Amino acid sequence: MKKIIFYFTFIFILNALASAQSTYTVYSDEELNQMISNNDTITIIADSSSQVSFDFFAYLKNNTNADLNVHIELQPIYISPDNMLQLCYGGTCFTTLYCDGVIPATSPGELHITLYYTSSDTQVNIVKAMIYNNTKGDTSTFFVKFKSKNTTSFYNPQMQSFKISKPFPNPANEFVKFRYSNFNSNNANITIYSILGDPITSKKISNNNGILNINTSNLKTGYYIYTVSVNDKKIITNRFLVKH
Repeated sequence: MKKIIFYFTFIFILNALASAQSTYTVYSDEELNQMISNNDTITIIADSSSQVSFDFFAYLKNNTNADLNVHIELQPIYISPDNMLQLCYGGTCFTTLYCDGVIPATSPGELHITLYYTSSDTQVNIVKAMIYNNTKGDTSTFFVKFKSKNTTSFYNPQMQSFKISKPFPNPANEFVKFRYSNFNSNNANITIYSILGDPITSKKISNNNGILNINTSNLKTGYYIYTVSVNDKKIITNRFLVKH
């Protein structure tokens, strides 16, 4: 009788331990060495004079033997008005800040959070990431802080007087245009990037005053990032929409 009681007690303990184990674990590195615990805060620092975006990657490891369905959601705690937040998971980027995804049984699922920001933004942008598995009720929550270095150091008095308009028309169809004036530098250009930060085209600002036209007829409908650079320093970063 004691053996039977011991057996059922042992089975109960194993089941309790199995149920206590999360069906997935979140890591901050692809090698799965640095685990992100619940309510952790990760700070990402970038030099906005040389980068278009902040990129944060997390890796979701499946602790079960089968593909695992999860729901992922981003909640902006504070995002500067001119900045844009994007959620990508498993190689797909979404137009919303939430998605349903799958953590494969054989390899980690990759969560990619990108903040596209203006080069003059020195505020701390904070995002809350929430991941949960509906089947088991597992939930993970952590915070990502995006902080740029002080960007005022690369401005100089000769550049203070220049003016450049926002892109127009916006949304763009065949062309997007920029009206500019008081550009005294011989090394100024506007570069267009995909929403993932890949460079598409760059146009030189060759006169002190004028309108720069960039052909967008071959671009797919969606958001794009543009930067204005003077003497190899990015002084403006923002986005516009292409819609055909």
